Amino acid sequence: MSGVPDASAFDMQFLRPHDAGPLIRVGRDEDGGYVVPAAAIASTRLVLGIGINDDWSFEDDMAAKNPAVRVVGVDGTAGLRMLYRKAASRALQGIGSALTLQFRKAARKFSYRAKIPRFREFFSRHTFLRLMLRAQPEPGGITLRQLVENYRAPGSAEPDVFLKMDIEGGEYEVLRSAGAALAAVHCLTVEFHALDEHWKDLRDMAAALDADFLIAHVHGNNYAPLITGTDVPSVLEITWIRRSLVPANPQPAPGPWPLPGLDRSCNPKAADYPLHFDARS
Repeated sequence: MSGVPDASAFDMQFLRPHDAGPLIRVGRDEDGGYVVPAAAIASTRLVLGIGINDDWSFEDDMAAKNPAVRVVGVDGTAGLRMLYRKAASRALQGIGSALTLQFRKAARKFSYRAKIPRFREFFSRHTFLRLMLRAQPEPGGITLRQLVENYRAPGSAEPDVFLKMDIEGGEYEVLRSAGAALAAVHCLTVEFHALDEHWKDLRDMAAALDADFLIAHVHGNNYAPLITGTDVPSVLEITWIRRSLVPANPQPAPGPWPLPGLDRSCNPKAADYPLHFDARS
């Protein structure tokens, strides 16, 4: 169910992070990196990177921190053809910058092409699927259940799948339909979009996850605006960890948010959004 509530309805108390042990940043600074519990890294065997575009720094860093993991990247809009197109476009922009004597800017544009061999190398060791994650099976798509069944190691006794998802609004339908596939997941970090329209959807999602998962971290994506009339970002990155991986009776985390030394502005040219999980009048 979607709708646009009154500004007073955007209360973030239900998203208050709790102490899940030490947190670390995985992936690059700025957009593409996420803060996750260290406890989830060592026990991960399968990373499902849903939504790759041209940034697989999270997946790369996960594999570096735990060489035992297998990464499956899923993105129906990405891949080598997309990288070649972008590299050609950036090269033309670089020529334009060079002609106006903006040599540093030109060098940045030309350097984009280096992503192509890095993509080839990384996904020669792992798996890339040029498919869209869907709630139900369909041509050109794959479901979370199919990914778990096809790529999780046979005989896995404990949840060992790390789910990273950034699919520009498709996350609500996918998670609602995930069903038993979530039983294999022990940590998930998801970017939730258009929260001015989907706040109730997020509330319902958090309530459904609460029995088995604990919110370990929340960060606002400052590329997106605040919800009108509030100090709540319209895009939030939220990390949940399975309760069995954290001590009993975890306490609310003290903050402040963003976390100094861990969180980074997605848009480095703008200030990060402070988050407030107390009752707001």
